[in-house]
Amino acid sequence: MKRSPVSRTALNRLLALGGVIIIMLQAALITGSRVEVGIILIGLLVNQLGVWGLAARLLPDRRVYLQLRIEANHFLQLIRQLHLHALADEGVKIETVRAAMHESVDLMAAIAATAEEAA
Repeated sequence: MKRSPVSRTALNRLLALGGVIIIMLQAALITGSRVEVGIILIGLLVNQLGVWGLAARLLPDRRVYLQLRIEANHFLQLIRQLHLHALADEGVKIETVRAAMHESVDLMAAIAATAEEAA
């Protein structure tokens, strides 16, 4: 399968920016009052703050089970490694990753429901 030269995230951001430019050009061409144009631009700005995920960056992370989240992310990395080694037909490396996955599952079971407030 051929990979696209542009990532999905980059394409989403490019499309959002293109939409902003089109709306701003249209708002600038409105023959109405400056107040109407200002309201359109403020609404557009608020919309884009959501699209760009600004609220997630400004508000604190409220996760409580941080250790479990970290281990789950590690497990996802192991899944990616397993897939790559399986594609390359690397049997020994597959078994190494498989053992690491079992260890990760055991660790997740041990740390589940262990609360730790985010800093």
